[in-house]
Amino acid sequence: WLETEEGREQHSFWNIQERILVGADVSTSSVIIGMGAGLQFFQGASDHDDIRSALDDVEWVDDIDGKNDFGFMTAWWFGFNFGQNASNGNIVLEYDILHKGGMDDWTSSLKLTYAHPTGFFVGGANNSLMEWTVYAGKNFVF
Repeated sequence: WLETEEGREQHSFWNIQERILVGADVSTSSVIIGMGAGLQFFQGASDHDDIRSALDDVEWVDDIDGKNDFGFMTAWWFGFNFGQNASNGNIVLEYDILHKGGMDDWTSSLKLTYAHPTGFFVGGANNSLMEWTVYAGKNFVF
């Protein structure tokens, strides 16, 4: 399919993900180590999803996700605090695995994130589905 004219075209893609994690940190004045587990939900509706579904219908790919679904995930992280009591934020390297489908189907990502004490964050990720991703957002802790 990738060798066909349609397979060489560009296709739009968008996806929204939500994550609920329960985990624990061990944090000293300068080092952070932690792990967590939970659920990751995702929704998408794009050309890419339509094509993946059509290729699944003819059994050329295994579309285990569909346009929306959820899966069990685990995360491990290691980082550093900046300033006294992380007053200047922290930087964390995180490795995530989405345990969806068989072991050959699991997806993983490696992220590097800077988080400011106000909850805003920015980072970049390399994962098994897309080469590079940049992201920014706001954490709400309660």
